[in-house]
Amino acid sequence: MSKRRIINFKSLKFAILRAIVLSVSLLSIVVIAGDIAINTNRTEEQAKNSSSEIGNQVVMNYENYLNSMFNTITYLEVELMNHNDLNVIQNRFDIIQKSRTDIVNIILCNIDGETMASTGLSLHSSPDNIKQIYGSSSKYSFSSPYMIDGEYKILVGKMIMHSVGGEFENGILLVEYNFQTLVNISKSTNLGDGGALYILDSDYTMIYSMQNGTSPYLRDAQLYCIEDLIIGNSILKHSGNSYSIYVQTLTNTRWKIAICANVSASFKSQTVYDITIIGIAILILLFSFIIASWISKRVTNPIAVLEKSMKKLEEGNFDIVSEIDEKHSQVEIVRLNKNFNNMITQIRKLMDKVVEEQTAQRKSELKALQNQINPHFLYNTLDSIVFMAESNQVDEVKRMVVALAKFFRISISKGKPIITVQEELEHVKNYMIIESIRYKDTFTFQIDCEEECKNFLAMKLMLQPFVENSIYHGLKNLEEKGLIHIKVYQEDGFLYFVVKDNGYGMRQSKIDELYERMHNNEVTNSVGIKNVYQRLKLYYGPTADIKIESVLDEYTKFIIKTPMIKEEQNEKNS
Repeated sequence: MSKRRIINFKSLKFAILRAIVLSVSLLSIVVIAGDIAINTNRTEEQAKNSSSEIGNQVVMNYENYLNSMFNTITYLEVELMNHNDLNVIQNRFDIIQKSRTDIVNIILCNIDGETMASTGLSLHSSPDNIKQIYGSSSKYSFSSPYMIDGEYKILVGKMIMHSVGGEFENGILLVEYNFQTLVNISKSTNLGDGGALYILDSDYTMIYSMQNGTSPYLRDAQLYCIEDLIIGNSILKHSGNSYSIYVQTLTNTRWKIAICANVSASFKSQTVYDITIIGIAILILLFSFIIASWISKRVTNPIAVLEKSMKKLEEGNFDIVSEIDEKHSQVEIVRLNKNFNNMITQIRKLMDKVVEEQTAQRKSELKALQNQINPHFLYNTLDSIVFMAESNQVDEVKRMVVALAKFFRISISKGKPIITVQEELEHVKNYMIIESIRYKDTFTFQIDCEEECKNFLAMKLMLQPFVENSIYHGLKNLEEKGLIHIKVYQEDGFLYFVVKDNGYGMRQSKIDELYERMHNNEVTNSVGIKNVYQRLKLYYGPTADIKIESVLDEYTKFIIKTPMIKEEQNEKNS
């Protein structure tokens, strides 16, 4: 099962990646937000300006027409002041009415509403309308559009002074216009889907409206915005569309004209622009992420290599050399890598020096420990030879001296602390011959060794202390004849030396005491088994060991375990 890579959010790689991506992201957000805000405001202003231009054009067209209406009324007013003959006035009315297709009727009334001259009868020149005009504070009064014979009409009135019999009297001049002319002016205006044109009186009562697919809900929203705006322009957003509202008052009237133009196309273009900018920002962010990953890898990969080398060093591998791509690595990391390699080299040198010093110290300690054994045994043997010589036991003296000579020949062995298994067995055999003579053949011995074990190396004077322990503590004073059995075999890459006697055996407390003597460095009054144990640890290390087994009145067994080492390995370790 493959290991999943887990992101370490505290790693240097992630920190570099995060810093670059966040910097680019924040910069992109600020720039994009500013650009979108500026362009949105610009689009809104353009929409308002476009609506204002349309509104101004419509207002100008209406005011031009209204001015022509006012000029006509002013001309008639002058004629009425200059002529007091009603026939002349009637003739002037007829001429003007026939010359203007937009004028339906021209009527002159007194303040009581009585018609004095007219081109025809208007249904809306009632006394109530006349009183309304008479009481109006405006220069001109307008009626609401009304329909006659399928056509919309509008009545425009003005209080005037006219000449009657050489005197001036108050009167009312009414001109009935075809409202379709005003309608035709607005029809050429393209306001877009849902757009509308409204003409409202001072109370925001609808006079006229031109709507292009405007729903009732949209119309109410537009009228509410118009009433709230009063004059000027604004943007109305409704049902996903944008409308530019422009409100203006027509000169010399109390009418308000409102233009509601659909400017969604401009805002949709802005939306497309915004999406494009955001898309570009996302691409920049992705590109920055790729660049940041590349930069972080370039910085952290050499560090990762160096980290792996350090872990190997922690595991005890001092032969490593940290190798990074110096050509594509930063100067500081290259310098750090070189210093690390130099440090490993110095550590190796120091370790080699320490090993050499420890090896020399170990050899010195081994030699000192061996020197402790040789005098210990020599004194006892010489005492026995002296005793037998005094007793004229010539043959025994001869056998003991020969065995002692062989014993020391192997003991000396050119000063080597390590000999072959075969030599160590020969050495302990001579020792047992000497001891059997000393103790009047109170015990016999047997040596068994696997043939393939004889050429392996063993620590010199390793078995003698255990045989000595068997003789002095296991077989001495034994009523029956004792037996010392030495066996050598190999198992699982280790050599096992077994020294067994059929003596008194030992209690567990005595075994524990021996173990305590071996393992406790503070116990110094032992030169036998502890001496061997110390030398085993000095030469072989922690894998060598001694195990004691014993059953009272049956046997005692010492098992020495050592690694299997041949001559060439010993020379290399030395």
